Amino acid sequence: MKKVALVLFSNTDFGGAERRLIRIYNELGKNNECDIIVRGCNSIQIFKSRLEKADCDVSNIHHIKCYDNNLQCFIYLLLCGHYDVVHYIDICGFHQILANFLKNSKTKTIFTVAYQNYAYGLIDDKTKRKLIKLINMSCKVDVLFPAGKKFFYEISTNKNITVTPGTFTNISIFKPGKKEKLILFAAARLEKDKNAELLVEACNISQAKLRSQGYKVTICGQGFEENHLRNLIKKYNLSDVIDMPGYVKVSEIIPRAEIFVCVDMVDNYPSQTIAEAVSCGCALICTDVGYSRKCGSEEFSVFVQNDPKQLSAAIDVFIEKSDAEKHEIIEKARQYAIHNYSIKSSVEYFEKVMA
Repeated sequence: MKKVALVLFSNTDFGGAERRLIRIYNELGKNNECDIIVRGCNSIQIFKSRLEKADCDVSNIHHIKCYDNNLQCFIYLLLCGHYDVVHYIDICGFHQILANFLKNSKTKTIFTVAYQNYAYGLIDDKTKRKLIKLINMSCKVDVLFPAGKKFFYEISTNKNITVTPGTFTNISIFKPGKKEKLILFAAARLEKDKNAELLVEACNISQAKLRSQGYKVTICGQGFEENHLRNLIKKYNLSDVIDMPGYVKVSEIIPRAEIFVCVDMVDNYPSQTIAEAVSCGCALICTDVGYSRKCGSEEFSVFVQNDPKQLSAAIDVFIEKSDAEKHEIIEKARQYAIHNYSIKSSVEYFEKVMA
């Protein structure tokens, strides 16, 4: 049995990478002593409310410890926790200092690269130097994006680099509900790369058809591009078509959606939210970038260029389908999720990574 710490920074609601790893560690906690160590939050109650909103079960997690003081967190991890494995996500000063102190210890460090721009090398020289340093100081590097393995081999001396085995979801939580004429976009953080603006532009083109067919569009998420998107919706007089409720518990809205739109500029794979949407029987519209075609079968998926006219056309084609055709899409998407989105391969992968 390993004693393991998953280190998270949580001053707001979770993104897909945090949700993914919390779910994996909860499974690993059945056979290991797994703790979650949280920075940026000093309240267990607040953190647990974020867990609940993100549909993350922690019943097998041994301890959750929250710190709003980096020094206290650092001291606990180094001197009090006595961990066999410490696992952190993406680049920050705290992780660099932690990795440096642990590199000559008996503690194994795992560095998960969850930000696509790191994996694709879309970073400035200063960030690249930080990335190289943290890769080289970490015992093991796990990258969500397949393109990252080749790039990291090229820039670093660490050859213990592997790619996360796809994505997964809980098919008992995420399952089709009573479908509504709803088109959904969901991202924890509305960053420019998530490209929600493309959906707004497409809705501007398709607004007459959306209204005549009774379709609504919901864009979930918060921060960064949020105000810009709200202003754009107002500019195009789309307030009656597009709703922006902020960060939501996706299990309460995805089952009702007919179409899920994921139009990242860099890569849509391996999105947790796509897995959840497919499991709920949603038709999938994705930008054809990176490894996005690994997200779903063409039986229920359409892949478009980063172009509002193409996205508008794809939406129009779907909303004109018959009820029988839409029902067939629900069935095919659901079956795809059942056969391809099990957590088992990810748990087995991290058991090997931790060994």
